[in-house]
Amino acid sequence: MRLAAPSKDASANVSTAIDQVLRVIQRTPDGQRLDWVVDVPKDMAARIDGDDLSEAVGNLLENAARHACHAVSITCGEDGKFVAFSVRDDGDGIPENRRAEALARGGRLDERGSGSGLGLAIVTDIVESWGGTLTLTGADPGLRATIRLPGSALNRS
Repeated sequence: MRLAAPSKDASANVSTAIDQVLRVIQRTPDGQRLDWVVDVPKDMAARIDGDDLSEAVGNLLENAARHACHAVSITCGEDGKFVAFSVRDDGDGIPENRRAEALARGGRLDERGSGSGLGLAIVTDIVESWGGTLTLTGADPGLRATIRLPGSALNRS
C-alpha cells in the first residue's frame, strides 16, 4: 500500500477511478458472473490522490465481487462539501456486531479463499489520511460500503 502525502490541491475524478478498476474486476471470474450497475456522475471529483483512490475503490470492488450473489451497484453524489460513493452487493452482508472487526487490520471474517483481512483496513487508512471516512451498513440483502471524501474544487467549477 502506498499513501500519497495529503495535499489540498490533490484531485481525482471518481468516475474515472471506478471505470478503470471496474474494467479489471469484470474480467475476473467473480466479476464476470455479476451484473454491475454504475450511477456515478462523470465530473465528480474528490480531494485525494488518484492512485490512492484507485486502490481504495479496487479493494471495495474486489470484496463486493467476491461476496455478491447476482449484482453490485456503485453510486456517487455530493454530500455537502463531501463526495460520497457507495458500493453495494447483494450477498450475505456482515452482521452489525462484526463490522468493526471487519474494518480492523487482519479482521478476516470470511475464511474462504486467500484473503488476508487487510482490504477494508487499507481503505480506512487511505480515506482517513485524506480527511474521509469509510462506513459499512446493511443493505438488506448485502452490504453497503460508503466512502466520504472532501470534494474537490473541480466539482464547483
